[in-house]
Amino acid sequence: MVRISPEKEEPSFEINLKCNSNPVNLTLVEKTQGGSVSAQTSYYPVWAMEDDLIYDSVKQYTGTYEVPGAIGTWELSILPKNVNSFTYSVSFREPEK
Repeated sequence: MVRISPEKEEPSFEINLKCNSNPVNLTLVEKTQGGSVSAQTSYYPVWAMEDDLIYDSVKQYTGTYEVPGAIGTWELSILPKNVNSFTYSVSFREPEK
């Protein structure tokens, strides 16, 4: 294996949500970025490294969407681009009275 620098493209997601087979409009209510960096022991040959120190960095992008609720069958699809992995969560809250 040879260490190759990743492209600088930002991650993106195509998100589609349906309720009872009808498309639902998603409203982006919050967007955040974060990350972490840690020193790592290298398993790459010295000639394949770009510099003397090896760091593992993780970038995190979070988007929070809100949709009106309804009783029915919901279907969510997420198609990621330029990511190694991703997670998602779905949460529910009672309507305000």
